[in-house]
Amino acid sequence: MQKFLSAQQFGQRIESWRWLAAGLLSLSAIAFSLHPIPDLASLQIRVESEDSTLNSGQRAISPQLQMPLYWLSTTNNQIRLIAVPTTIPAGDTTTQQITQAINALLLTTPPSGTATTIPPQTRLYKVEIHDQAIAIDLSPEFLNQSSPTTLATSIAQIVLTATVANPEAQVYLAIAGKPLTSISKTGVLLKQPLTRQQFEQQFAL
Repeated sequence: MQKFLSAQQFGQRIESWRWLAAGLLSLSAIAFSLHPIPDLASLQIRVESEDSTLNSGQRAISPQLQMPLYWLSTTNNQIRLIAVPTTIPAGDTTTQQITQAINALLLTTPPSGTATTIPPQTRLYKVEIHDQAIAIDLSPEFLNQSSPTTLATSIAQIVLTATVANPEAQVYLAIAGKPLTSISKTGVLLKQPLTRQQFEQQFAL
């Protein structure tokens, strides 16, 4: 025979279920506070942020180029110019490559057993290429030379380095925007354009 609950017993049973439900909701609230449901939008932003940080921390390796620079060497009291392969950043254009090479010649310590007559304060202002002509503009410090001979060898270093890619090129050398017309204060004229061939003959390259 089915047993019916009295009104008092039924009320007590409802009250106990209410407390049980309240307890379960409290436990659920505690659980969600410890392990909240992830917000997909904010999660996506966080992931993208981490990727951006990773990408910004990476540094692409610049392409490099082996290019000979010309330095002085003395053998049996004879001054010679020798080519020493040097790693420089590879420019996208011939103008950029010549610029990198001349800057390396101006700023790099000469390799062991070699020397340079280019004054250390010399800076490259500009390199321009027009067909077969290479225009090179240097700072005035280039003229701080001890003799016409050292100025001549400095010019040779610049011309030979600049014409590696194109031995037939003609070089026009300027100092602070003005064409260099003399290699000494006494008026020894410098005929331009300068060519690789004239220095190869002079220094027996």
